[in-house]
Amino acid sequence: MLLAIDIGNTHTVIGVYAGDSLRAMWRIATNRKAAADELRIVFSTLFSLEGLDLSQVRASAVASVVPQLTKAWMQAIKDATGALSLVCNAETAAGLFDADYPNPREIGADRVADAVAARALYGAPVVVVDFGTATTLSVIDSQGRYRGGMIMPGLRLAVEALSSRTAQLPHVELQAPAHVIGTNTIDC
Repeated sequence: MLLAIDIGNTHTVIGVYAGDSLRAMWRIATNRKAAADELRIVFSTLFSLEGLDLSQVRASAVASVVPQLTKAWMQAIKDATGALSLVCNAETAAGLFDADYPNPREIGADRVADAVAARALYGAPVVVVDFGTATTLSVIDSQGRYRGGMIMPGLRLAVEALSSRTAQLPHVELQAPAHVIGTNTIDC
């Protein structure tokens, strides 16, 4: 089995694959202070709840935008499974990822993984929009090269900024509006 972990700023998503089949997936809160032993307990418990055997994990892939957690996750995986982890970045994805970008090391693991997956699934050119803590837009040209994109506040950050930085806009829950054009402040 392959253990795939996407460490984001707000959530960490853990997936377990047997071949091409996703056997289990979990979304947990990202705790920037978590130690390797705590992380091992978390995913060991998740495996146990699903009836999965940690000893069946042969490899792992880690994509992280939280550098202080990357090593802790890698240690937890090694301690629990004995498997080594491949850390996703522009350098390790070299055979799958080509960047026409001044400093490819600056490209976040999330954007590298998005670009590789989008190109594999849809071909090139392609534009990827990833809605997370930050909303990112990544552009892959017709030759399959990563060209760049945009990073902007995610929806939740934008809503929080509006309600905390404006005098008359209250905090609203993120949900689909009843109408595209709002007719009162909350709907707008």
